[in-house]
Amino acid sequence: METSNIYSKYCNDMQNPALGAYILSTFVKSYNDKSQKKANIFILFLIMPMIMRESIRKLIVTNSYRKPHKILAGLIKALCAGADNDKVFGILHDNIINYREYTMTSFIFALRLGILKINSDAELEVPVELHSNPSVFVCAANVLGKMFATGDLSNFISYTGIQV
Repeated sequence: METSNIYSKYCNDMQNPALGAYILSTFVKSYNDKSQKKANIFILFLIMPMIMRESIRKLIVTNSYRKPHKILAGLIKALCAGADNDKVFGILHDNIINYREYTMTSFIFALRLGILKINSDAELEVPVELHSNPSVFVCAANVLGKMFATGDLSNFISYTGIQV
């Protein structure tokens, strides 16, 4: 009898929620270091599918030398390969849904480890010093954090068709 659990579901890319927790914390730290505002919990649901998909992760890391706002459209295009612009939001939504359980498990794990903290406004911070890890996942999280903090997130969101 085959049992389905979070480990078998995501073992292809990530081995456990501890790594996911570290990736989320790395993203938040990178974001908060570059932005006037703190990262919000809701953005985690968008970045985890990007980091989990190998093709997107490679795109992020290999383009990390570019200005953040220059690669937003490329990320969307790669994430939604083959879709019409009208369907981009639906594909992003599907990716968020596919990784929501893993994102939440990693987030809860990060809270319990004390490497993420959330306030009543859903803003996140990293209350501890994170040590460097050369993993491609961590590098992608770091680049995404900087990109979302210094890039034009409103253009990214409007490109998806979401009305804010």
